[in-house]
Amino acid sequence: MRLQKSTQFGLYAVLELARNPERQLSVLDIANLYGISSHHLAKVLRDLGRAGLVDAVRGAGGGYTFSGNARRTTLMDIINIFEDIGSDETVG
Repeated sequence: MRLQKSTQFGLYAVLELARNPERQLSVLDIANLYGISSHHLAKVLRDLGRAGLVDAVRGAGGGYTFSGNARRTTLMDIINIFEDIGSDETVG
């Protein structure tokens, strides 16, 4: 399966934030760590926030923290936010 960039960026962000859930990172912090687009990552983080996996702190010292359960959140949970797995049918 080939993952969309949004999915890849979501995985990067969640893995980085879940590493230390009390640590707050900005979009630029994460984007620079992985060499990815901060603009695209910001959209991905909004989707992760709507899904309840990250919390946003607004303002000059703002950023994101992991708010999910690190022991229960699976890679598939993150993939399902961005991919439509159910519509991928094989024609034979």
